[in-house]
Amino acid sequence: MNFLKTAAVTVFFLILVPVMAQMPDWKFHRDREGNGYYFDRANKIHVLDVKTEEYRPVSESEIPYFYNLSVELIRSYHANDAVYYLKSINSIKSENIRIMKIQQNSVKQLKKLSSNNGERYDIMDRENCVLINRKGAKFTVTNDHVKYRFNMEERPFLLKKRWKYYGTSHSVKFGVTGVTDGAFDYLVGIESRIYRFRLTDIDTAILSWQRELGKDAFKRKEIDKGESFVINSFRYGDGSPFSGIEGYFIRGRRFVYIRTLCHDNLAGSVMEKMKMVVESFQMY
Repeated sequence: MNFLKTAAVTVFFLILVPVMAQMPDWKFHRDREGNGYYFDRANKIHVLDVKTEEYRPVSESEIPYFYNLSVELIRSYHANDAVYYLKSINSIKSENIRIMKIQQNSVKQLKKLSSNNGERYDIMDRENCVLINRKGAKFTVTNDHVKYRFNMEERPFLLKKRWKYYGTSHSVKFGVTGVTDGAFDYLVGIESRIYRFRLTDIDTAILSWQRELGKDAFKRKEIDKGESFVINSFRYGDGSPFSGIEGYFIRGRRFVYIRTLCHDNLAGSVMEKMKMVVESFQMY
């Protein structure tokens, strides 16, 4: 039994480390936020100083499996990993009576973890605020603390997530496709801010965000705008061969900036996919 527990943890939480060593024919780029990338001869992006976290997307049909995996993880003292799967199970809407019963048991497991761990559970809950679900060929990413969600056509691989500024700011980064060789067709980054006051004007919120980051060299073209959001296409104005789609969103006291990024030579094949990601973005 102990072997099975160890095997479950080993197999399903295998860390896939991208090959980050610089090859002779790779080119280096560092963006204005200080993130470093290499792009190879196929124009795919290799991300520096991160590792792919194997948080597997949860689908309705897999809920029985992931529930039992969560129970084993708790027994094996990997409660933090179990919290991710239990919360993902509960985030799926289902009318299947068997699935609904498992979801009720998932709630009980989370309540038990909370009772047994106190403030430590609060930390685990916050650290596992980013959830990934799958329905058919569509993937949905949800942040249940900042309260936003968006859809993707390909599986997103979590590269980095962290809270900062005493819990008022959250960052997350995904790589999309090509994880087997550590290369991605495009990246998705989301920065969130939670303010003490209500945000009522999207233009004022964007101006405040730009002042926080400092002036950039992007050349932007507006795609869509509403009372609470702005979506732009952009490209680097300094000659760097990258372009993408960005979006600014506000709701209540929350501000979220999402940016998708690819090499220019791949823009023809992935630009519409990146646009779909940003256009599907919702705050709730």
